[in-house]
Amino acid sequence: MRKDIQKGTYIFAAIVMALFLQGCSRTTKVLPPTLEVDERQLKERSFAYQHFLNGVLLEQSGNLRAAAAEYRSALGFDPESSEIRYCLAEVFYQMNDLQSAIVVARQVSPLDARTSVLLADSHERLKQDSLAVKYYQHAVKLDGRDFKSHHNLSRLFKRLGEADSAIYHLRKVLELNPSFRSGYMELGALYVEKKDCAHAIETYRTAVTLFPKYVPAYWGLAENYLWCGEREAALETYRKLDELSGGKIIYKRKLLDVYMSQGDLDGAIRVAEELSILEPSDSFARMGLGMLYIAKGNYQRADSVFSLVLEKDPENLEALLNRGRVKLQLEELGEAKSDFEKVIALSDSLPEGWRDLALTYVSWDSTRKAIEVLKQGLEKVSDKFPLYYFLAITYHRQRDYSQAIEPLKKALEIHPEDTGVRLLLAEVYEYSGDTDRALDILEELVQDDPENATAANNLGYLLANLGIRLGEAKDLIIIALEKEPENPAFLDSYGWVLFRLENHKEAQRQIQKALDGRGDDPIILEHMGDILQARGKLQEAREFWKEALDLDPESLELKTKLEID
Repeated sequence: MRKDIQKGTYIFAAIVMALFLQGCSRTTKVLPPTLEVDERQLKERSFAYQHFLNGVLLEQSGNLRAAAAEYRSALGFDPESSEIRYCLAEVFYQMNDLQSAIVVARQVSPLDARTSVLLADSHERLKQDSLAVKYYQHAVKLDGRDFKSHHNLSRLFKRLGEADSAIYHLRKVLELNPSFRSGYMELGALYVEKKDCAHAIETYRTAVTLFPKYVPAYWGLAENYLWCGEREAALETYRKLDELSGGKIIYKRKLLDVYMSQGDLDGAIRVAEELSILEPSDSFARMGLGMLYIAKGNYQRADSVFSLVLEKDPENLEALLNRGRVKLQLEELGEAKSDFEKVIALSDSLPEGWRDLALTYVSWDSTRKAIEVLKQGLEKVSDKFPLYYFLAITYHRQRDYSQAIEPLKKALEIHPEDTGVRLLLAEVYEYSGDTDRALDILEELVQDDPENATAANNLGYLLANLGIRLGEAKDLIIIALEKEPENPAFLDSYGWVLFRLENHKEAQRQIQKALDGRGDDPIILEHMGDILQARGKLQEAREFWKEALDLDPESLELKTKLEID
């Protein structure tokens, strides 16, 4: 950050002064009293230089803490030195001790350009954008050719939503350095934000003129031609991109992205058809459009794209699977079932077809039929893992926990280290009443992966439920919360273990935080009722139990608490 020539000059002066004073020290006693004061001052400066030199060497070797200590000592002997004060501030900055860097740098007087930049950098890292702007502005006031500060100001003003100021400083950047290619991209983007179509196109045209082989400039120009409605010019620019890239079609795909981002399905389909003609084996043009619509949650349009594909290729398994999944999202279960059955008829060895057909039956609340489909699929597929896993989930859904154990064991035989399967197996063992095995699995998980927050939480929660090792349970849940402090399940676990430790007031506070994040969870609602009951607030407790029962009408525990037969 600071200029090497300044530090180098100071080091040279320090060495010369130290040698000079060594030569003169033997004559100290014969100097007149008035000169003794001067000699002491010179010695103090010598000590300052020596500590400064030590600080420089330590800083260069990477020992920043020791360097800071030396710079502090140097300041003690030469408190008026702006150079030493700046160097100390810079070391604090390198150590990420930004507050100390700011305190020290503000004491530099007069405030020069490089110290202003250091203050600005520090405030920006602290996300104090307004103060960062203030000091960058001071830096460019002192040094109008400070390229970096102008660039930082343009970026900060953009973040602060002050587009005009951002543009002003970015134009300054380009005046100072016309060869800064990416600066034109940034300036063009700022004009886009301002909806200044003409200036955006002008900026990208300038970049293309200055850098005739700079691909991002052509991409920016093509994108803005589209934005401004000049489609023919955009297509011409994409053709140039295709030429520059040696015939690749990736930039036509980018045009497809632009159409999709604008919701122009017809335009996107036209480009996708063009891509299919240019490269028939390219699946992106046909399937990518539909997949991206799924990612955007636009299921109707995704449905139309996959249907278009299937009109041309009725046996396209990927299109059938994806259209079936879209139909599930649209709750058109009959059509989803039809697509998945076609997948199975075309390829009964594909596990996704069986799994997704079973999911359709689950959506129909027909878990029995879903289980039949999964068992049938297991006889046909070689990759059985996803079917075993989903079979266990389906048993779990219908609370047939003992039946879920066997498919989970078989899934673990295939993928012994799968964390999701191990967690679910521990849960079904717990619900089946075999808490010893559940504990064994969770303890092994925590031992294998101490960073797994869910495993730590689940083990802590189970211990709390059993009323054993409550201190350990609390510690485990705290570990989970340190990783995911807003997780409602973890907050509920923490409240529950506090309840078991009879800290009812704090338990209620934690459970309320869990409800704030997930107010429709019957377990959390039941826990709140239990805590309120323990605090002597039975009527309030019953309200929470009733709400939990509405969400989980089969719960025998809730019915017992509410005295319902």
